[in-house]
Amino acid sequence: MVVVLTFFVSICSQIEKNGNAFQKTPNADFAGEHGHRPRNHQHDLKSVTRLQKPDKIYLHNPNMFYALGQSNKIGTIRECFTVNQLSVKHTVEYGKAQGDFRVDGHITVEVGGQDKTFDQIAGIPDSYILADMMEYPVGKKLPLWLAGLTY
Repeated sequence: MVVVLTFFVSICSQIEKNGNAFQKTPNADFAGEHGHRPRNHQHDLKSVTRLQKPDKIYLHNPNMFYALGQSNKIGTIRECFTVNQLSVKHTVEYGKAQGDFRVDGHITVEVGGQDKTFDQIAGIPDSYILADMMEYPVGKKLPLWLAGLTY
């Protein structure tokens, strides 16, 4: 909870100073006391594009969404959890065109609920669905909680 409050206070102080929490300032530090920063994800980790605007920004801990009052965005929370767990031991890239994420450059992952279908990743080799509200895997559709075991 301390990290969430530190992050929130940092944003509030930036808004007071600049009128915008995400305006770049020389001393802007949103890391909080434990060094957790929001995760920036690019669709291509090998080009200069990654030095520019990130495709998506995920919070370090999905529980922060509840503290910030964003608990109704379950899809974002699922994606945040997936990135949080997989990025510890793997390289996670934003999928952009196909799937939600590419893991280690060759595995495509789509994140969703138990009714998620393979329509978005049909025909892509090494593609999987991480589905919430599942107890056991069925083919290439895996329960989301399995990502937590990779941490």
